[in-house]
Order: sequence, then C-alpha cells, then structure tokens
Amino acid sequence: MSGFVIRAATLTVLACSTWFTSDAQAYCREYIEDKSQQLNYTYICENSLKSPPYLIVRQYIGELEFEMFELGYRDVRLLCSRAVLDNGKKFGECSRYGLRGLKQRYANGAYNIEIGSLNQKQVAKLYEQGAVYRFPEFAQQVPDTGCAIVLGKSKTVHWRFPTKQPERMSECLLNFELFATKERLRF
Repeated sequence: MSGFVIRAATLTVLACSTWFTSDAQAYCREYIEDKSQQLNYTYICENSLKSPPYLIVRQYIGELEFEMFELGYRDVRLLCSRAVLDNGKKFGECSRYGLRGLKQRYANGAYNIEIGSLNQKQVAKLYEQGAVYRFPEFAQQVPDTGCAIVLGKSKTVHWRFPTKQPERMSECLLNFELFATKERLRF
C-alpha cells in the first residue's frame, strides 16, 4: 500500500505546481484511469471565485483515498493532508502557516462569500431560503458532513463550518466546484 501513498503524494505535488499558473476562472479537472479491476479517480479543484483562494486535490486509487487541501495561501495558509486506507485507517494532519484567520466576508465582483459557524438555527434558516445550489442537500445532513455551502439567489455564497476547523470545508468546496464545473458557472 505504501507504493500507492507515494504515487498519490507525487501526483498531488505535481498538481499543486500547476495551481500557481492558473487564472481566476478555475474549474475542476478530473482524471479517470481504469486499470484491470481498479478504477482510479483524481479531482483537482481550485476556487472559481478569486477570494479566498483554495485548492483541493482528491484521489481514489483502488481502496485508498488521499486528499490535499490548501486554503487561503495569502492569509490563513492552511495546508491539510488526509489518507484513508482500505481497512478504514485514517491518517491526516493540518498545519497553519499564516497569522490571520479567514475574514467573515469576501467580495468577488457580483458575488460575495459570507463565512459563518455551524449554528444549527442559522443553518436551518439559511436552508429555508431559496438557493441556486446547496451542499449537503438537506440541513439535517450538515452535522454529518461537518460543513455547508449555499449559493443563494442573491449571489451570496454562504460557507458554514466549525469555526476552529476550516479544514472541514474541503468536502463542501469540492462538491461546489464540481457543480460549478458541470454548470460552467461564470463568477
């Protein structure tokens, strides 16, 4: 299994090196490889909105799942890696290299990002409003997912996650970027 981990880490480093040359309108890149009874997937997703910047690289290599998540390379500078082996063992670590936290609001032209906590009443109220996109689909799923992302009709993208654990946003951001890629949203 260590060969898979080395391969995953190498592909992640290569993927990250392309991030710094990309433009603001990023979409997810998906790589699928079908090797004799083993399907390998790789997603490389960057933020479609220019602020705050983030990168998610997730690979499924047979029974191995590997993820690298970088958030806010200008301020928070959070870098996380996580691996889940076929027997359910999980390994991971997050390091903060920045001195500041995320702002509560980011302006991105016609769209804004509003960041908040996972307060159940606030999340439920947010889910009651009309939305263009939301992940997870239902408010009752948010505690299991550990995050929520809602693109409201007012062109505000709401991020909700435990305040001290911004790494929990990787699942929601990955799904949001896959949606933006599929719909070819222009921000």
